[in-house]
Amino acid sequence: MLQRIVRIFIILKEKLALLFQDERVESMWLYEGILKILDEKGPLPLSALCYEADSLFLGDEFTHGPSEIYTVLNKEKELFSIKDGMISINPGKQPLKLSVFAELPGVGAHQLRVDFTRGQFILIEWRDKDSPRFNGVSEPKQPGDIAAFKRKVYKSAIWNWDKSYLSGEGIILDGFTWSVKLKTKSAVYERSGTNKFPVKWKILQGGIRELTGYPFG
Repeated sequence: MLQRIVRIFIILKEKLALLFQDERVESMWLYEGILKILDEKGPLPLSALCYEADSLFLGDEFTHGPSEIYTVLNKEKELFSIKDGMISINPGKQPLKLSVFAELPGVGAHQLRVDFTRGQFILIEWRDKDSPRFNGVSEPKQPGDIAAFKRKVYKSAIWNWDKSYLSGEGIILDGFTWSVKLKTKSAVYERSGTNKFPVKWKILQGGIRELTGYPFG
Protein backbone atom coordinates (compact mmCIF):
# COMPACT_ATOMS: atom_id res chain seq x y z
CA MET A 1 0.00 0.00 0.00
CA LEU A 2 2.75 2.41 0.96
CA GLN A 3 4.67 1.62 -2.21
CA ARG A 4 1.55 2.33 -4.28
CA ILE A 5 1.06 5.72 -2.62
CA VAL A 6 4.71 6.60 -3.21
CA ARG A 7 4.38 5.55 -6.85
CA ILE A 8 1.29 7.73 -7.32
CA PHE A 9 3.08 10.65 -5.68
CA ILE A 10 6.05 10.28 -8.05
CA ILE A 11 3.75 10.17 -11.10
CA LEU A 12 1.89 13.30 -9.96
CA LYS A 13 5.18 15.06 -9.31
CA GLU A 14 6.43 14.23 -12.81
CA LYS A 15 3.19 15.42 -14.41
CA LEU A 16 3.29 18.68 -12.47
CA ALA A 17 6.92 19.23 -13.51
CA LEU A 18 5.97 18.73 -17.17
CA LEU A 19 3.02 21.11 -16.76
CA PHE A 20 5.18 23.86 -15.27
CA GLN A 21 7.81 23.28 -17.95
CA ASP A 22 5.18 23.71 -20.68
CA GLU A 23 4.02 26.93 -19.02
CA ARG A 24 7.58 28.27 -18.93
CA VAL A 25 8.12 27.35 -22.59
CA GLU A 26 4.84 28.99 -23.60
CA SER A 27 5.70 32.14 -21.63
CA MET A 28 9.16 32.32 -23.21
CA TRP A 29 7.85 31.88 -26.74
CA LEU A 30 5.10 34.42 -26.20
CA TYR A 31 7.56 36.91 -24.67
CA GLU A 32 9.85 36.64 -27.71
CA GLY A 33 6.85 36.83 -30.02
CA ILE A 34 5.54 40.01 -28.39
CA LEU A 35 8.99 41.58 -28.68
CA LYS A 36 9.18 40.67 -32.37
CA ILE A 37 5.67 41.96 -33.11
CA LEU A 38 5.97 45.28 -31.27
CA ASP A 39 9.48 45.89 -32.62
CA GLU A 40 8.26 45.41 -36.19
CA LYS A 41 4.73 46.86 -35.97
CA GLY A 42 5.14 49.53 -33.31
CA PRO A 43 2.49 50.24 -30.61
CA LEU A 44 -0.66 48.10 -30.86
CA PRO A 45 -3.93 47.73 -28.97
CA LEU A 46 -4.42 44.44 -27.13
CA SER A 47 -6.82 43.04 -29.73
CA ALA A 48 -4.34 43.62 -32.55
CA LEU A 49 -1.48 42.18 -30.49
CA CYS A 50 -3.52 39.02 -29.82
CA TYR A 51 -4.29 38.72 -33.53
CA GLU A 52 -0.63 39.12 -34.46
CA ALA A 53 0.39 36.56 -31.84
CA ASP A 54 -2.13 34.04 -33.19
CA SER A 55 -0.79 34.61 -36.70
CA LEU A 56 2.82 34.30 -35.58
CA PHE A 57 2.25 31.06 -33.68
CA LEU A 58 -0.30 29.59 -36.08
CA GLY A 59 -0.63 25.84 -35.58
CA ASP A 60 1.05 25.55 -32.18
CA GLU A 61 -0.65 24.05 -29.14
CA PHE A 62 -0.62 27.14 -26.94
CA THR A 63 -3.22 29.88 -26.48
CA HIS A 64 -2.44 33.58 -26.96
CA GLY A 65 -5.47 35.32 -25.52
CA PRO A 66 -5.58 38.59 -23.55
CA SER A 67 -4.90 36.88 -20.20
CA GLU A 68 -1.75 35.14 -21.49
CA ILE A 69 -0.53 38.36 -23.10
CA TYR A 70 -1.15 40.36 -19.92
CA THR A 71 0.71 37.74 -17.87
CA VAL A 72 3.82 38.27 -19.99
CA LEU A 73 3.45 42.06 -19.94
CA ASN A 74 3.12 42.10 -16.15
CA LYS A 75 6.24 39.96 -15.76
CA GLU A 76 8.20 42.39 -17.93
CA LYS A 77 6.81 45.73 -16.76
CA GLU A 78 10.21 47.35 -17.15
CA LEU A 79 10.34 46.48 -20.85
CA PHE A 80 6.76 47.01 -22.00
CA SER A 81 4.55 50.07 -21.69
CA ILE A 82 0.74 50.30 -21.71
CA LYS A 83 -0.69 53.79 -22.26
CA ASP A 84 -4.10 54.88 -23.55
CA GLY A 85 -4.89 51.31 -24.53
CA MET A 86 -1.74 50.94 -26.63
CA ILE A 87 1.00 48.42 -25.87
CA SER A 88 4.57 49.27 -26.86
CA ILE A 89 8.21 48.67 -26.00
CA ASN A 90 9.56 51.16 -23.47
CA PRO A 91 11.49 53.77 -25.53
CA GLY A 92 14.29 53.71 -22.96
CA LYS A 93 14.86 50.05 -23.77
CA GLN A 94 14.43 50.10 -27.55
CA PRO A 95 17.90 49.84 -29.16
CA LEU A 96 18.98 52.23 -31.90
CA LYS A 97 22.76 51.74 -31.87
CA LEU A 98 25.16 49.44 -30.05
CA SER A 99 28.93 49.44 -29.73
CA VAL A 100 30.82 46.60 -28.00
CA PHE A 101 34.59 46.42 -27.54
CA ALA A 102 36.57 43.48 -26.14
CA GLU A 103 40.35 43.08 -25.79
CA LEU A 104 42.63 40.37 -24.49
CA PRO A 105 46.32 41.40 -24.54
CA GLY A 106 48.49 38.96 -26.44
CA VAL A 107 45.52 37.76 -28.46
CA GLY A 108 43.75 40.73 -30.02
CA ALA A 109 40.65 42.86 -29.87
CA HIS A 110 37.23 43.18 -31.48
CA GLN A 111 34.81 46.03 -31.86
CA LEU A 112 31.23 45.59 -33.02
CA ARG A 113 29.10 48.52 -34.16
CA VAL A 114 25.44 47.90 -34.88
CA ASP A 115 22.94 50.34 -36.37
CA PHE A 116 19.54 48.75 -35.75
CA THR A 117 17.69 51.51 -37.62
CA ARG A 118 19.58 50.80 -40.85
CA GLY A 119 19.90 47.09 -40.22
CA GLN A 120 23.70 47.20 -40.56
CA PHE A 121 26.71 46.17 -38.51
CA ILE A 122 30.50 46.48 -38.73
CA LEU A 123 33.01 44.20 -37.00
CA ILE A 124 36.59 45.44 -36.60
CA GLU A 125 39.32 43.00 -35.56
CA TRP A 126 42.82 43.69 -34.29
CA ARG A 127 45.19 40.74 -34.02
CA ASP A 128 48.40 40.07 -32.19
CA LYS A 129 50.52 38.57 -34.94
CA ASP A 130 52.35 36.34 -32.46
CA SER A 131 49.21 34.76 -31.03
CA PRO A 132 48.85 31.04 -31.87
CA ARG A 133 45.10 31.56 -31.92
CA PHE A 134 45.30 33.04 -35.42
CA ASN A 135 46.65 31.23 -38.46
CA GLY A 136 46.69 33.25 -41.63
CA VAL A 137 43.76 35.27 -42.98
CA SER A 138 40.27 34.69 -41.61
CA GLU A 139 37.76 33.06 -43.89
CA PRO A 140 34.64 35.12 -44.72
CA LYS A 141 31.80 34.45 -42.29
CA GLN A 142 28.10 34.22 -43.02
CA PRO A 143 26.42 37.06 -41.10
CA GLY A 144 23.48 36.30 -38.82
CA ASP A 145 20.14 38.06 -38.47
CA ILE A 146 20.17 41.54 -36.92
CA ALA A 147 16.53 41.23 -35.82
CA ALA A 148 17.36 38.03 -33.91
CA PHE A 149 20.42 39.72 -32.40
CA LYS A 150 18.25 42.64 -31.30
CA ARG A 151 16.13 40.27 -29.26
CA LYS A 152 19.32 39.02 -27.59
CA VAL A 153 20.09 42.64 -26.67
CA TYR A 154 16.66 42.91 -25.05
CA LYS A 155 17.30 39.68 -23.13
CA SER A 156 20.73 40.84 -21.95
CA ALA A 157 19.07 43.89 -20.28
CA ILE A 158 22.16 46.09 -20.48
CA TRP A 159 20.25 48.89 -18.71
CA ASN A 160 20.29 46.79 -15.53
CA TRP A 161 24.06 46.16 -15.55
CA ASP A 162 26.33 47.95 -13.11
CA LYS A 163 28.36 50.77 -14.65
CA SER A 164 31.66 49.07 -13.90
CA TYR A 165 32.85 45.53 -13.19
CA LEU A 166 36.30 44.94 -11.67
CA SER A 167 37.70 41.66 -10.38
CA GLY A 168 39.17 43.19 -7.22
CA GLU A 169 42.66 41.94 -8.03
CA GLY A 170 44.35 45.32 -7.74
CA ILE A 171 46.13 46.73 -10.80
CA ILE A 172 45.45 44.53 -13.85
CA LEU A 173 47.76 44.83 -16.84
CA ASP A 174 46.76 41.88 -18.99
CA GLY A 175 43.10 41.14 -18.21
CA PHE A 176 40.10 40.74 -20.47
CA THR A 177 38.76 44.27 -20.95
CA TRP A 178 35.35 45.07 -22.37
CA SER A 179 33.00 48.00 -22.82
CA VAL A 180 29.43 48.41 -24.06
CA LYS A 181 27.57 51.50 -25.22
CA LEU A 182 23.87 51.17 -26.00
CA LYS A 183 21.83 54.05 -27.39
CA THR A 184 18.06 53.66 -27.17
CA LYS A 185 15.24 56.00 -28.23
CA SER A 186 15.44 57.94 -24.95
CA ALA A 187 18.61 56.92 -23.10
CA VAL A 188 22.30 55.98 -23.38
CA TYR A 189 23.86 53.19 -21.31
CA GLU A 190 27.64 52.80 -20.97
CA ARG A 191 29.09 49.80 -19.14
CA SER A 192 32.61 48.38 -18.83
CA GLY A 193 34.72 45.86 -16.96
CA THR A 194 37.95 43.90 -16.59
CA ASN A 195 38.02 40.18 -15.82
CA LYS A 196 34.49 40.40 -14.43
CA PHE A 197 31.13 40.32 -16.18
CA PRO A 198 27.42 40.89 -15.54
CA VAL A 199 25.26 37.79 -15.20
CA LYS A 200 23.76 38.24 -18.68
CA TRP A 201 27.06 38.96 -20.47
CA LYS A 202 26.97 35.45 -22.00
CA ILE A 203 23.63 36.23 -23.67
CA LEU A 204 25.09 39.30 -25.38
CA GLN A 205 28.36 37.53 -26.24
CA GLY A 206 26.52 34.54 -27.70
CA GLY A 207 24.33 36.87 -29.76
CA ILE A 208 27.41 38.64 -31.14
CA ARG A 209 28.95 35.31 -32.14
CA GLU A 210 25.74 34.30 -33.92
CA LEU A 211 25.57 37.66 -35.69
CA THR A 212 29.20 37.92 -36.80
CA GLY A 213 30.44 34.33 -36.91
CA TYR A 214 33.52 35.34 -34.90
CA PRO A 215 34.55 34.19 -31.39
CA PHE A 216 34.00 37.62 -29.86
CA GLY A 217 36.12 37.84 -26.73
